Amino acid sequence: MDSQVRYLNLPQIPEYLLGDIDSLSTKHHASDRVFLTYRWTDAHNTELVEWCNDNISPGLKWGLQVIDGDLSLHIDTPTKTKISYIFDTGGDNVITEFYQDYSSNILIDSIKILPNRWHILNVSKPHLVTGIEPGRVRISLTGRIF
Repeated sequence: MDSQVRYLNLPQIPEYLLGDIDSLSTKHHASDRVFLTYRWTDAHNTELVEWCNDNISPGLKWGLQVIDGDLSLHIDTPTKTKISYIFDTGGDNVITEFYQDYSSNILIDSIKILPNRWHILNVSKPHLVTGIEPGRVRISLTGRIF
């Protein structure tokens, strides 16, 4: 299979910047919700954004992704690639699958992305997320590359 996710050897996020991630992930407006089970918020700690710009990559659109249920097959338009750091996977068996295209059922990658590790994803390929446990939330800090 062609890997659509690669782990990156980047610095860990300092603990002092993580104190309010859980509370920030619950602060959102109805307009933040992109899908029924997905929302994006950039209403988070400016220190965290500055740290990401200084230590990971400057100029990316940084935000928190909050997923509280499975995501159906989709492409992240207009985003092509994401650099991401998952704080909470949303369950022990959460899988991200990538497909060749919408019309075929040809699986090109399937991965259980590990928490607390930077990774890069090709989100221009159709992909889905399954296995989010009821009552759990998948939270990640993500930089979008257009």
